[in-house]
Amino acid sequence: MICGKNARACLKNHSYNLHAPICGIFCLHSVGVARYAALIQAKSPTNCNAHLAESIFQTRSKESKKVIRRMAKSQKFSKDSYNIK
Repeated sequence: MICGKNARACLKNHSYNLHAPICGIFCLHSVGVARYAALIQAKSPTNCNAHLAESIFQTRSKESKKVIRRMAKSQKFSKDSYNIK
């Protein structure tokens, strides 16, 4: 990857390509979010919470916070790791 003067834009693009935002893939209140969470957990259990938090909060919407709260209740994720108020 060659970035030059636009290193920040290049890194943002690279990060975006690595992690697709959940809210862009699934409809809100979708069972697909839970299935995606299970898939990430199975593929990489140590990075699951960090990946989900990063993916969901890319949109920074109120609805995405509601999705995380539901996931935290149903799958016993720690709310503190997502900084949810």
